[in-house]
Amino acid sequence: MLLGACLITAAEAQGNSSQGAKIAADPHPLRPPETSSPRQTLQTFLSRTDRAVEAWRQGALDSRGVRNVLDAVETLDYSAIANADSLLSRIERVLLLKELLDRLPLPPPGVIPGEREVAAEGIT
Repeated sequence: MLLGACLITAAEAQGNSSQGAKIAADPHPLRPPETSSPRQTLQTFLSRTDRAVEAWRQGALDSRGVRNVLDAVETLDYSAIANADSLLSRIERVLLLKELLDRLPLPPPGVIPGEREVAAEGIT
């Protein structure tokens, strides 16, 4: 719960502060997270949440850490949930999903459909 509170606070602070200049140092700050296939979406979600958690553990949840949180948030579809417009609700769901996935054995990446399978099989 403490992690969730810290990530939520950091995300709110990012939206209300002038730290945007730090994020702008990224060569592609507006590039959305990679979600071209189920495999890439899962890998993006896991890597971004891992980076954000690691930054928080090191006490360095700076603009890059917040960017990782926001990228993880953008990998999910919130169209069927209550409070879908609430960033706090979205971050909470990201944290709950991350906790759940950390407890489960995940299939090898090669088993999860990639870009070729998406194109060949019309996966949406």
